[in-house]
Amino acid sequence: MSLYIKKCVWLDSAPEIPGDCRAIEGFPYYCVNRTGGIFACRGRGGLFMPWKRMADNWSHPDEPSKARLFVNLRKGRAVFPRTIHKIVLETFVGPCPDGLEGCHNDGNPANNSDSNLRWDTHAANMEDRRKHGRNVIGIKNASAKLDDQSVIQIRHLHSTGMQQQDIAPLFGVSKQCIQTVCSGENWKHVPMPMDTFSKAAALMERQGAA
Repeated sequence: MSLYIKKCVWLDSAPEIPGDCRAIEGFPYYCVNRTGGIFACRGRGGLFMPWKRMADNWSHPDEPSKARLFVNLRKGRAVFPRTIHKIVLETFVGPCPDGLEGCHNDGNPANNSDSNLRWDTHAANMEDRRKHGRNVIGIKNASAKLDDQSVIQIRHLHSTGMQQQDIAPLFGVSKQCIQTVCSGENWKHVPMPMDTFSKAAALMERQGAA
């Protein structure tokens, strides 16, 4: 038996999962297909309806390197944002092994087909991003306050003996930012000055002698 409410068909019970889909573990009334389509069969007020594809949302829409498609799954009144690529992997491949993360083979976060996804290391994921040109580095990053020339100047000042806390105000950034620039943790694409390498080598030599 079904009844029409505001031109929508409501059902007495949950419909069968379509043959090309599988249930999403831990979330009754949701299913997913191999191309990354997420479907729901429960509407407001706890009523059931025919399976309907859910709308995709982008996380971090202003930061392309972090953007992923996700959906909001519900349990009662609680809402759980879940990325689609992880749902597909967990459903059709299996649980994520320890130390691994979801990766897109073609570097396209909108392509969440199971054939395009894999569990792999963080290093492999970063290499994928580099290979496909999805790393947002240096001045390509909208949140960056520095540019390549500023980084060169900062590293030169530091190599002359200037303290990081004294360099930071000159460029309007924090001491922590200066520290990651000088260590090479950030802005890795900007070559380190030779005098910095010389100081590092001298320090290692002194430590070895001690």
